[in-house]
Amino acid sequence: MTIQTTLGELRVDNSHTLDPSKFAGQAFDLYSVPSHETGQPEVAQAEAIGSAKRTTAPGTVLLCKINPRINRVWVVGPKNGLPQIASTEWIQFGPTDGLEPAYLAWYMRQQWVRDHLAANASGVGGSLMRVRPKILDDIPINIPPVGEQRRIVAEIDEQLSRLEAGVAALKRVQANLKRYRAAALAEITHIDNKALPAGWHWSSVGELARVGTGATPKRDRRDYWQGGTVPWVTSGVANQPIVTEPTEFITETALQETNCKVYPPGTLLVAMYGEGKTRGMCTELAVPAATNQALAAIQTTEKLRPFLKRVLQASYERTRGVASGGVQPNLNLSHVRAIRVPLPPPHEQQELVEEIDRRLSVIDELETQITADFVRAERLKQSILQQAFSTTLSSMSRN
Repeated sequence: MTIQTTLGELRVDNSHTLDPSKFAGQAFDLYSVPSHETGQPEVAQAEAIGSAKRTTAPGTVLLCKINPRINRVWVVGPKNGLPQIASTEWIQFGPTDGLEPAYLAWYMRQQWVRDHLAANASGVGGSLMRVRPKILDDIPINIPPVGEQRRIVAEIDEQLSRLEAGVAALKRVQANLKRYRAAALAEITHIDNKALPAGWHWSSVGELARVGTGATPKRDRRDYWQGGTVPWVTSGVANQPIVTEPTEFITETALQETNCKVYPPGTLLVAMYGEGKTRGMCTELAVPAATNQALAAIQTTEKLRPFLKRVLQASYERTRGVASGGVQPNLNLSHVRAIRVPLPPPHEQQELVEEIDRRLSVIDELETQITADFVRAERLKQSILQQAFSTTLSSMSRN
């Protein structure tokens, strides 16, 4: 008999807080948020775990609180001899009699569940958005007999395994395109060469451009933000090809009383620190804007700018590597000024930029197609899940 209930009724959390610092020498299976993408928990030594965690157990279903638009749902696997712990950023659904963990996990991976959580999350955006557990409480779910749950899960696994194989192939192609992009930039700019072509010479960003930065006006100063009209950008814009929209607006008062400065269109921006892989990325302002302190603003001549931009893009991995600091290494203005630039004669620069852009345009077209294929794959996945959890599942698998 099918039982009609809610996720709130199923949310049983028998975990407790664990302080890793009290377990020196002990290794743990850590279900962290970053490790979700790998499908395997981290094996982490207690000394390397920087904050309190929650215990967890095999068969527990984990739903991530952070940025619910990224639908992270995970089933804790069997023990392999190590204690199992989880980030406090997971909402835990402990094992429940009569409920298959995989059934619950697939149910919570549906798009409409994700949309509900995203619409009711709190925070200022992105990784700061979080779901409160009680948001889940009213989400309805039908629980058929265990045998039927297992059949539904098997049907989903069978259909999605083929789809996931195709997605994995797309990801391999996407990774190869990134390598081709980096190789094309490196080859034409000669950034990796020890010996440069005749007529070229080594220079640096500091020798070729003025390098500055900005600031973040105090958030508790309403007169710095309320009614602002001055465009202001953060390091998050560095993952865009070109910056056409500000992150926020600040006021003229903030501009006058802080270290903020409006940079003109054509200013190159290099992220000195930021989330994910933003650090070291280069983009270009298409509109006047002030920046925060996490961006280096590079101003050079209009003639040199296109080639210098490609050199900075080609130097991405090397630039990231010189960052310093602890858990989150940072660049600084000295690092940016010291970036080496292989400089061709002025009459060659435009020709080289055109050749780079020609090659990259082909890669851009392929990446656009792959992105569209990912969207189609996700739509098909959601269609399979919708059908699986609808009343037509029985006829779907038996016809």
